[in-house]
Amino acid sequence: MKYDSKLEQEIQPYEKEHIDFLKENSAECTLFLNKNDAFPLSSPCKLILVGSGARQTLRGGTGSGEVEARTFTTCEQGLENAGFEIVSKDWLDKFPKFKKEKRDSYVNYIRELAENYKANVFEMQMGGVQPEAEYDLPLEYQADAAIYVISRISGENSDRRLVKGDIYLTDSEIRDILFLNEKYEKFMLVLNVVGPVDLTPVKNVKNILYLSILGVVTGDILADVVLGKANPSGKLTTTWSAVKDYRYLDEFGFNNTRYLEGVYVGYRYFDSFNVRPFYPFGFGLSYTDFIITKKSLSNKNSDISVEVEVKNTGKYAGKEVVQIYVSPSQENMDKPFQSLVSFKKTPLIKPNENATLTLNFKFEDVARYDEENAQYVLDKGDYIIRVGNSSDKTEIYGYISLNENIVTQKLKNIGGKPDFPPLKPEIKYKDDLTNVQKIELTKDDFKLVEMKYDYKTKVNEKIII
Repeated sequence: MKYDSKLEQEIQPYEKEHIDFLKENSAECTLFLNKNDAFPLSSPCKLILVGSGARQTLRGGTGSGEVEARTFTTCEQGLENAGFEIVSKDWLDKFPKFKKEKRDSYVNYIRELAENYKANVFEMQMGGVQPEAEYDLPLEYQADAAIYVISRISGENSDRRLVKGDIYLTDSEIRDILFLNEKYEKFMLVLNVVGPVDLTPVKNVKNILYLSILGVVTGDILADVVLGKANPSGKLTTTWSAVKDYRYLDEFGFNNTRYLEGVYVGYRYFDSFNVRPFYPFGFGLSYTDFIITKKSLSNKNSDISVEVEVKNTGKYAGKEVVQIYVSPSQENMDKPFQSLVSFKKTPLIKPNENATLTLNFKFEDVARYDEENAQYVLDKGDYIIRVGNSSDKTEIYGYISLNENIVTQKLKNIGGKPDFPPLKPEIKYKDDLTNVQKIELTKDDFKLVEMKYDYKTKVNEKIII
């Protein structure tokens, strides 16, 4: 990162150390949603750089997610520092006026919202974000490559909105992204966002980079990825799909939210109800490819150990994230199709080389909560261990068999009951476990944990425990 002379004198050594650490490691938080062989670029070139996040790049969220810093590299600055010639400077100069023109309508929206919820305007505005505005700017440039940066910010005390310019793309964004994707072989859509956006109109764009929000080095990391100086190795911690694929979005409100989905949140819903998302939980592409193979599956009582070998089959050095999911017994009641129980990232693996990883988890972690008896229980049956690099790309490595129900924790219910029935999956899965390694566990392999409630808490002068 470059500093001007005055700032160089102000920044303390520890700050430089922190920035250098971010610079070296933040690319591991990025990932490709789509990619072909157009990137990385071999060298800097003439570049069209446009989009809401090109110059007004986000470095953090709102409220507690806000980043205060004395230096920050935007996408524009990072690419210029790396040697790119940005030919769309006039586009970047003119773009902010369109958002400024829509400011009054957004302020009026906040005032009306506060009146409807009988709240003060400050409370309604906290965490609220003005959606991106429509714009009309020509793209009459000649360049060797093009990048469009979408930004979406969010933070505490405010849900994302199902409007264009927030969860949905604006018509202007869709138009220009599709135009550049068609015109330029070397085109990349960059997502400088806090949370998902509905990519339905542009999901076939050849290269989509989830840059995320990387603090003060965000622009530097983009340049490193574009030039192949860094290889993305992150994975999605949310499921990305079309808005229509998510259930119960209309239940979110300012004062009261009814969580009708129960435990079927994120990938647990998509997997259990057989809804195919655009990009599943745990997904992420890089400049290279990997093969994961089983070495061993073993246990020591309820401690389960999975050893795998990861081979880099591509052209670039990179890192992979191995993930373990467990599908619970479906014999007695409805449960999510699978749950993540362990994950680990490899060290840097060179092309045609491999690395060995050992992942561990406690089998108690897959127990379900029995509300009626206030306890966690493992139901009798077979539990399948799946290993892969995303929630929808796994292989069966073995299964754990229980010949009886086993209680792992005894607790106490202290909350109320919802006024709606629990959501239950409509689809049942049956896997062929012939010739699959089996591990049998009994009650003796587990240690029962019984919580002692020997304290009292007062709420509104009423003892609830």
